[in-house]
Amino acid sequence: MSSLTVETKSPPTSENVTKPTFYTNEFPPSTNLPNDPFKKSADLSKKSIEDNPLSQRKPNTCIHERSADYNSNICVDCGNRNLSLTLPTRVADETHFAETAKIEDHQYLVDQLSPVLGSMQVTHSTLGKGILEEFRESNTMAMVSFDCDPCVPKRRVVIPCLELKEFKDCHAKRIHGLGITIEALIAFAYKHDCWNWPTYKVMRDIIVPATRDTRCRYADLPELKGCFGPATVFMSHCWGATFGDLIGAACHGARKDRVVWIDIFAVRQWPGNEADVHFRDVISHCDALIVSTSPVNTLKKDVDNLVAFLDSNEGKAARQSLPFFRLWCIVEIVAAILLKKPIVAKAGSVKRSKAEGFHSRISKIYEYNTQCIGTLMDDIMGLIDVDAAECTVQVDYDREMDVVRRLDVGSYGVKALIVGVVGGAATSINFNVLEIDAYLCNETESFRALNMPLGCKGKEQRLAKKVLQAACVGGRESVVNELLFKWSVKEDDDQNKEGETKRNDFMEKKKDEERKWLIQLIDDSYALVFASMAGHVGVVERILEVVGINVNVDMNGLTPLFEASNNGHTKIVKALLAVKDIDVNQAEDEDTPLDIATENNHTEIIQLLQDAGALQNEDGDDELEAEEVAAFGSNTEGQGWVAHQDPASNRTYYVGKGRNDKRRRSTWTKHGNF
Repeated sequence: MSSLTVETKSPPTSENVTKPTFYTNEFPPSTNLPNDPFKKSADLSKKSIEDNPLSQRKPNTCIHERSADYNSNICVDCGNRNLSLTLPTRVADETHFAETAKIEDHQYLVDQLSPVLGSMQVTHSTLGKGILEEFRESNTMAMVSFDCDPCVPKRRVVIPCLELKEFKDCHAKRIHGLGITIEALIAFAYKHDCWNWPTYKVMRDIIVPATRDTRCRYADLPELKGCFGPATVFMSHCWGATFGDLIGAACHGARKDRVVWIDIFAVRQWPGNEADVHFRDVISHCDALIVSTSPVNTLKKDVDNLVAFLDSNEGKAARQSLPFFRLWCIVEIVAAILLKKPIVAKAGSVKRSKAEGFHSRISKIYEYNTQCIGTLMDDIMGLIDVDAAECTVQVDYDREMDVVRRLDVGSYGVKALIVGVVGGAATSINFNVLEIDAYLCNETESFRALNMPLGCKGKEQRLAKKVLQAACVGGRESVVNELLFKWSVKEDDDQNKEGETKRNDFMEKKKDEERKWLIQLIDDSYALVFASMAGHVGVVERILEVVGINVNVDMNGLTPLFEASNNGHTKIVKALLAVKDIDVNQAEDEDTPLDIATENNHTEIIQLLQDAGALQNEDGDDELEAEEVAAFGSNTEGQGWVAHQDPASNRTYYVGKGRNDKRRRSTWTKHGNF
């Protein structure tokens, strides 16, 4: 694609090699796109809005320009669900267009795969492998001979082509190729002046008018050929959120040749798009997934009763723009987790620059503000409910929830995964190290250019500490590995060989100082506490490989073992207990790790700690619990807390905005360096 800049993966060997450039939080209009590619689209959008203004989109006055992509009988603009009664010809036409689109998509697959009937082997998820015998119904159906049972003759089955792995993969590859370059994405927003529109309006008033004549995908419009290509990053977002916020999340700190997959561009927004909505296959071809979250004004600061807020009209509206309450976003996040794709959570809002006077031209530039998110991510973490996730189309909900519930972990386990993502996001967003986010999207150059060498001091050392903290909080194991490799002390294995001079005292002293520097950096950044608290097993294990660190490092009373025991991270508790210097009875406000594990009923951890000789301070635990409950008052549950009765100890403890959450928040505030 001509619009992409040159990517340099290996160190440049010549000054003539083009170095990649990155966006910051500002997104100036691109000058690299030729021929004003979005002019036709913008003109069609303007005309569509004039012909069918918002005030007209009511059941009695609507001209019913577009049927829902999932049901030709429903008008998207006014909600009329019986178009067949008033516009029977229109519904029949939409049905015909949908069938035509389906046939065209399947013909593309046949052309790409060039199958040899009678010999091509195909795969079905339940029937196994078979031989493709023939096509039927305009290439949309296939007759396949399956070897279901070696003791009986081959079984011939007629099934949809897209149930066969080879055809499904081919279509996913095609759709994956419809990512939009972020330079083109920025240009799109400026040309259509849609930065502050909700995403569903962008689809309704830009995408639909541009594709009405052909019923094609927006990315397939011939005049936009240079703006789209294979995606490197999958964007998960809500259609009810602000479109400019999605752009900000896609471009913030990104290398300028990034290509992002956004559904409104890559999915056909007309009936006949069933094959396009298998997003898991698209995610598998991307390097990373970014979740875009827009701010909610009410949740910029602590809310006394979150449950009541979300049940209010304002809260219900807020749920439309929060990805962790939308089923499709949850499905996409889970897919990325299962596919082991890095997940980057971005939260913020776009706004115009406030520059005036001589620099007034800069006011045309949009910038991404991440400080406006407030305590949103913390607030919603305890309210995630996978089974209650919202989805516009019931058929989609039933299908996707069936997939979720059939996973080994079930919907409850999926909730735990999502909570982990939100928790990591809450802290990673506060650290706001753009270079780490880019690194996770396989754009490593800006991260590797950070000036924080082994043994550095002052400003450089503070940067190294912040980056290490951010990587550990977010569970970025690949980043931690690179940092520890960068800061490893190089040893000369052959220094004592005959004929060679031994290292002088100065060099030995320098190496010793470098080792101490790394140990102090890890201890002072509380990297082990952060990783243990957040449950990042791989990061904990990697840090423990550094000889000499303080495994009992105390962060305002919090230790790695205490936090792992507190949050139920069994594997981390095992890893910490395997270290010979671990103090199993180091207390936080008189609570030992065994106290907190007992309070939270983490039975396996309780046994591990007891086997390691841990002691329990019953008096201190009861006294602290009573103090906390008294401090929060009698209306504990009314403040968004949920009471739980522990039958084993006959004690009541609180989950939600409770003890653990309060402790965690104070920890990030005091030690997060943000």
